[in-house]
Amino acid sequence: MGDGFHTLSDAGYLIIHLDRASIERRRVARKMTDDSVAVAATRYGQGASLAIVAQEFDVHGRTLAREFCQAGVSIRSRHGC
Repeated sequence: MGDGFHTLSDAGYLIIHLDRASIERRRVARKMTDDSVAVAATRYGQGASLAIVAQEFDVHGRTLAREFCQAGVSIRSRHGC
């Protein structure tokens, strides 16, 4: 493969090397509970924007979107259509 391109991202290689060296990685703690996701989904379903609901729950919009995705909550388009 001497073309300088890799199939894994730099982060992927870093993780492989950490694992090989038996270096424990930091685990990311979940910021929302199942109950708070359900309440947020209700609020979102009432018409509040993802950004507003995320702010109300003190999480980033991408965090809330990920939680909604994992819970099966559909995300509206950003254009309101």
